[in-house]
Formats: sequence, structure tokens, C-alpha cells
Amino acid sequence: MLKSWWGKVTGLEAANKRIADLEGLYELQKSITARKEEIIDDLEKELNESKIACIKLRGTVHKISAERADLRTRLANANGRKRRMTQ
Repeated sequence: MLKSWWGKVTGLEAANKRIADLEGLYELQKSITARKEEIIDDLEKELNESKIACIKLRGTVHKISAERADLRTRLANANGRKRRMTQ
């Protein structure tokens, strides 16, 4: 930064420095915004993958519950036959 002939910074030089500072801040803001959008996209992708995994897991739980109910029914029927045969 240049000084005027009496040793003080001129108004134009101060304005130019302020403009350079603002341009630097603008570039920083743009990079932060871009990174923020990348993070949001990554989180949305992970959320969707988690939702899919949850749906698959829910289907597996329903399948296991149905198999368990079927086994209970078969066991009850077998026990009923066993009782009838022993009477």
C-alpha cells in the first residue's frame, strides 16, 4: 500500500485494499457454499441408502415373523395330534 507524500494512506489506496479484501471474502464464501452443497448432497445420498436398507430390513423382519407364526401353528398342530394319539 502506497502512502501519500506526507506519509498517510490515501483514500483511493484504502478503497482499493477494501475492494481486494471483499473480493477475497466473496471467493471464500463461494467455496464454503460449494462445500456445504457437497456435504448436503452426501448426507441426502446416505439418508436414501439408509431408507432403502430400513425397508429391506423391515421386509426381512416381516418374513421372519411369518415363518415364526407358521412354525408355531405347525407345532400346535403336531402337539394336538400327539395328544389325540395318546388318549
